[in-house]
Amino acid sequence: MRMRLALFLVMATTVPAAPASGHGVTTTITPPAVAAVEDSPFSIAFAGDVTSLPGGEGYVEARIRSGLRTPCAARELQDPGERVLIGPPGANHVHGAFGVVGSFEADEPGEYLICAWIADRFNESGPPAAATMIVRPPVLRLAGTAPRRVSIREPFTVTVDYVAEVARYLTVLVLRGTRCPGTSRTLGAIFGQPAVVADNAEVVGPGSAAGTVRLARAGTYTVCGYLDEQVLGSSQADLVVNAATVVVEPLFRTCASVGRRRRIHGVRARDVSCAAARSVARRWGASRRAPRRIGAYRCFARSGRVTCTAGAAQVRFRYRPR
Repeated sequence: MRMRLALFLVMATTVPAAPASGHGVTTTITPPAVAAVEDSPFSIAFAGDVTSLPGGEGYVEARIRSGLRTPCAARELQDPGERVLIGPPGANHVHGAFGVVGSFEADEPGEYLICAWIADRFNESGPPAAATMIVRPPVLRLAGTAPRRVSIREPFTVTVDYVAEVARYLTVLVLRGTRCPGTSRTLGAIFGQPAVVADNAEVVGPGSAAGTVRLARAGTYTVCGYLDEQVLGSSQADLVVNAATVVVEPLFRTCASVGRRRRIHGVRARDVSCAAARSVARRWGASRRAPRRIGAYRCFARSGRVTCTAGAAQVRFRYRPR
């Protein structure tokens, strides 16, 4: 009985000891040298030496998350960050002195915390390493051109130039009014059916979009440009720009002739009554010299034609030069 017990004790001393809880091996983290760009993949480098670990091998685990208030957790599985892709299965298995590169794409700008752990083959983790980095919004620009004034149903061209550092959706609308709403959900209720130049076209880099527009109602219109990371919907677009303003003027009405000594004829009026237009033409023709002002109207005469303008109101007519 004693011999069996002694043999058991001897055999027990030959069983390998359980690994210690944790170790002191860490990694260094090298985030991008300059601020990364939202919605654009960037690389993060990890380096270290696991020679001192059992078998001279280990596993690199890394996570990233926005905000710096909460430090890295003691173990990788306890950390709320998103995993950093290091490569295909087994790519995070390292030997001796190592260097590996991970990749991540942030969907929001701001400060980010990167955490990394080295685990040995017994799944014991060393203390976490930490690094911080900045993710900036992408460069987005919109600028548009359109005629300042057009007539009802007169076709005109709207051109919008854009710069999108990362992929975005471009929408260009011509809306009645002087402001651009932030989302498309309010367009129907407030502005009715808009004229569409670009409809959620996916764009990246510099470029331009152009379209021909005809507007059937007089008034002031705004060319509204939108760049957003998703199809324009209920959320606020990344970039909203009042790209241009177009005044759609009423059509001219024919208001007959006035006659008199200068034989005023072909009177036409826009945004003013024919009676008022004939009065302006009559007063202009009664003067010995071509007047530059008739009441609130500024008048310009050339080659037998006269144009008198007061704000949106305009009177045109012809006369016989002396």
